[in-house]
Amino acid sequence: MLPAERFGQLTDMFVGRVNYERAVEQARKLMRNYQDGDFIMMVGDPTLCLTVGAVALEYSETGVLNVLRWDRNEIEYCA
Repeated sequence: MLPAERFGQLTDMFVGRVNYERAVEQARKLMRNYQDGDFIMMVGDPTLCLTVGAVALEYSETGVLNVLRWDRNEIEYCA
C-alpha cells in the first residue's frame, strides 16, 4: 500500500472490531476534512468500503468520488 502514498497521506478508517451500527458516524468523524480531490483506496470489507464512499459523497461538492485502483499490469495504484 505504500505506493499509494504518492496520492497523499493514508488513513485507516476502521481498525480492529467494527461496530456496524456506528460505522457511518465513525466515517463521518474521520472524514470531516474530506475535500474534493482526495482519494479513497477501498480495501477490505465491502460494506465498510461502501460506507466510506457514501460519506465521501456527502462531503463532496462536485459529486465526484476519486478512487484509487491497483493496476496489476503496471504494478502501481492509479487514479
